[in-house]
Amino acid sequence: TQVQIDTLEKFVSIIEYLIGNVENGDVLIKEYLFQSIIQTIGHSNNRIRKASQSALIRLFEMDQIKSDEIERDIIPSLCQLDRACDDFKNESILLMTRLTQYISSELVLKYFVPTIVQQSSSIAFQTRKTCATSIGDLATVIPSSAVDQYLVPCISNLCSDPFWGVRKSCAEVIHPVAQVCSKESRWNILSPCLIQLLQDQSRWVKTAALRVLGYFISTFAQTNEDKQINSTKINNEQINDLSVQVEQSIQINESDKFNDFNYWREPLLTNIDFNQDLIENFTSTTRKQSLLEISKTYDPDSINNILPIELLDFYTSIIEQSHSSGVETDIVHQGAHTFPAVALTLTNKNWHLIRDLHKKFAEDLQWKVRRTLAYSLHALSEI
Repeated sequence: TQVQIDTLEKFVSIIEYLIGNVENGDVLIKEYLFQSIIQTIGHSNNRIRKASQSALIRLFEMDQIKSDEIERDIIPSLCQLDRACDDFKNESILLMTRLTQYISSELVLKYFVPTIVQQSSSIAFQTRKTCATSIGDLATVIPSSAVDQYLVPCISNLCSDPFWGVRKSCAEVIHPVAQVCSKESRWNILSPCLIQLLQDQSRWVKTAALRVLGYFISTFAQTNEDKQINSTKINNEQINDLSVQVEQSIQINESDKFNDFNYWREPLLTNIDFNQDLIENFTSTTRKQSLLEISKTYDPDSINNILPIELLDFYTSIIEQSHSSGVETDIVHQGAHTFPAVALTLTNKNWHLIRDLHKKFAEDLQWKVRRTLAYSLHALSEI
């Protein structure tokens, strides 16, 4: 066993040397080293497994594994976990997650996703926790429809896990899942899950949920942005059509282009008597009328069409929630960091809902919170 350990731990150095210095080094790797790695990847000895997994990852990084070898040799070694020990299950799940960046999304969806979803109901809480941790990485490489079908129900079940570590992992990955899933899944499934985690009895789970709250809220801006982009495209097309029509209709005589008479005007009056009282009364009346028109057109329920109001309630009380959690973290700093994204999501019509929170951030005792907010003033002014 010790000989195997010593040999496998040198595999990474040997692979790097063969690729860089030996002609046909890739052939030697395939004939002598690759099969040894595959055979020992599920070894009962922990150090042997670790060494073979490190060598396998290095082969992927150096682009020395073909797609047919992935499906024929590597995937069966990783996905056959029914009789494997818990340690190997956890290592295999982590290795699958690590390899998603090197393997096509079709293979990930065909093999890795079903395996991880199945293992998420394992008796061992550490395996369930590892599955929850891997969901965020899987969501970034498979289609959105597959995320809705497989990963969203999986994370929904794990959010009610009896072990707090599993629930904490769900809170940490719920944002990347929300970024790629459909609006219906985000609103109807993930939002209730996050609200549940925000009210969790474990302060560690609650803290993790508070930390991602602002990021999660920002995912609801996607639909609004799409609508704005579409409307902007329409307006731009209309503007282009109008500009063409105006260009065609205007014909300037070259001889008149520099004629001074075309630019002559009567001198402006300089002695004009202004009635200041009349101006002030008119300005005040106009302002009242405009405010009255705004109040008539303002829809108090418009916020309910943007995101679940419970999420906003938690966000606006994030400072109080942070103090009550009893954990020294950077939750308030994270809240200030995500404030512009939340403001953009809510749109300027709902600025009044987060105005008080902005003031609290600006007066916070932590200098880094005030500094973070100061950095975002230019973005907030545009919003």
